[in-house]
Amino acid sequence: MNKYIITNDILKYKNKKLHRIQALKDFSDVKKGDLGGYIENKKNLSQKGKCWIYDYGIVLDNSKIRQNAKIKNYALICNDSLITGNSVICDDAIISGEHINNSKISGETIKIKLQG
Repeated sequence: MNKYIITNDILKYKNKKLHRIQALKDFSDVKKGDLGGYIENKKNLSQKGKCWIYDYGIVLDNSKIRQNAKIKNYALICNDSLITGNSVICDDAIISGEHINNSKISGETIKIKLQG
């Protein structure tokens, strides 16, 4: 059974249409019916594990949230990032083009892969 659905609640961000998620069952600290953050497509958030996007967290492009990773408090995950393990990305952090595993990153620490 899937753990979330994509709702009709739309957020437009940089010419992209993002969809809010809603939990279909209880897991971790998420309860059935809870609204989560926003994703661009169903590939952004795994239906497996306890990973979740909370509040106004945003995951877009080909970025993926897997295993038990949590995205919270306006964090932005973009540009093919992969967030895995027990990672927590929160508090306005921006992750762009990185693989983060078993780490906690808050808005005070921003990881952006530079081109060139």
